[in-house]
Amino acid sequence: MVRLENIPAEIRVFIMSLSNYILFFSLFIVYFISNSLSIITPLYLSHIGLELYIVGGIVSVAPLFRFLLLATLYGRVMERVPAGVLYKLSVVAVAASTALLVVKNPFAIAVSRIVAGVFGTFLMPLLWNSVASSAKMISYANSVTVFAGIVSFAAAGLVVGAVGFEVAFLFFALLLLSTVFAKASAGGGGLKLSEVLHRSPVAPILAIFLEWYVLYSLFLLLPIFLNKQGFSTELIGLFFTVEAAVYGALQPLVGRLVEGNRRELVLLLALYPSSLLLIPLAPGLAPLILILFAVGSSPIFVITTHYWRRGGFDMGVLMAFGYLGSFTGPLISGLLAQLSPILSFLQLAIAGGVLAIIIITMFKNQPII
Repeated sequence: MVRLENIPAEIRVFIMSLSNYILFFSLFIVYFISNSLSIITPLYLSHIGLELYIVGGIVSVAPLFRFLLLATLYGRVMERVPAGVLYKLSVVAVAASTALLVVKNPFAIAVSRIVAGVFGTFLMPLLWNSVASSAKMISYANSVTVFAGIVSFAAAGLVVGAVGFEVAFLFFALLLLSTVFAKASAGGGGLKLSEVLHRSPVAPILAIFLEWYVLYSLFLLLPIFLNKQGFSTELIGLFFTVEAAVYGALQPLVGRLVEGNRRELVLLLALYPSSLLLIPLAPGLAPLILILFAVGSSPIFVITTHYWRRGGFDMGVLMAFGYLGSFTGPLISGLLAQLSPILSFLQLAIAGGVLAIIIITMFKNQPII
């Protein structure tokens, strides 16, 4: 039996802190619902008769909308509204917008998506500002969000299959309301984009842009590419689930390595661009390559976020450039894939190589200005 006194002090404090329990629970629920809705909302909109191009427009415009909102209004709102009040207001507004989806009316759906887009933009930065106090806390939180994604992949379809779209939306709305008690905070260090860009190093901004550029490009390209190689939809889903599980399981270890300034992380990062280059060259080894990708990418978000928060900057500004990457990545990669899939993966490998160099530079405390 493990005695309490034998547990490391930082873990003991974490276990005994109720606020951390609530915070991590809220982070799980917010990411679980976000991922679930990203899966079932397009199906629902198609189910009620909206044309495919309209559904695609609603889905694809979200990252660009969030970037513009974070880049323009985020700082002004955060300066005028206390973080705790804004968080609670955002939770209630997003829950209401989710419940509003049950009204099968185009106007109601439009209002629902606008409200969710505006207030949903604030939720994740406010939670990450509270949790990103150290590399270990960032790594634990990242594990929680990855686990939420894995659960949502399996559960979203099951929930809809069991109770239908309308009851599922009401269930998600009530579940989201349970996160209203989480502690949320502003990041400080300037909240307006112009102020932060003037004071902050470029490295973490470039890093999160490239990380999300590559990741969301893979979400677009890889399922289609592997399917053309003969892999079934079920197998492709399993590949991504295993990749996410490996990535999430490594996060606590990565957090300790970052805080211990361990040079082994440099070796892990070398796997990141290498795996991207191997995908089109050896598609039959896709499961192994995705595991290598998970290992190679595991330190990136932790180091980027730790570096950014150590400078005292708000997560909303950093995440704005992540959303920009998640919009431009699929757009450019999709266009290149029309010419040649290998060319598209090659540019991702080059982007991954640049990203690995930036992360290594940040890890060695030599900021790129």
